[in-house]
This record gives sequence, structure tokens and C-alpha cells, in this order.
Amino acid sequence: MQDPFGEKRGRFEYAALKLRLDKIKRRLDEKLGDKLSDLDSDMSTSDTDPNNEQSNS
Repeated sequence: MQDPFGEKRGRFEYAALKLRLDKIKRRLDEKLGDKLSDLDSDMSTSDTDPNNEQSNS
């Protein structure tokens, strides 16, 4: 696209930018997946742990 005011603008390398964003997204998805699995395992152990009783006050 040409700038309507005639100013020179830089060029974006969309393919390289998309690759970098995809890599970041993959890393974040992995971290989120790890945290969710840790949370699931924590919750499942707390249900069966006899030392983790809650009092009803």
C-alpha cells in the first residue's frame, strides 16, 4: 500500500513476524498447559489427602 501523503515508510516482513508470533504463542500455550496440569494434579491430590481437611465453621 502506498502512503497517501507520499512519505516513505518502512516495510514489514509479515512472514518473519508471523513466525516469531507463532513461536511466542506456542511457548505461552505450553506454559499454560503445564500450569493447568499442575493445578489439576494439585486438586486431585488435595481431594485424597487426609491431612488437608477443612473445618466447617
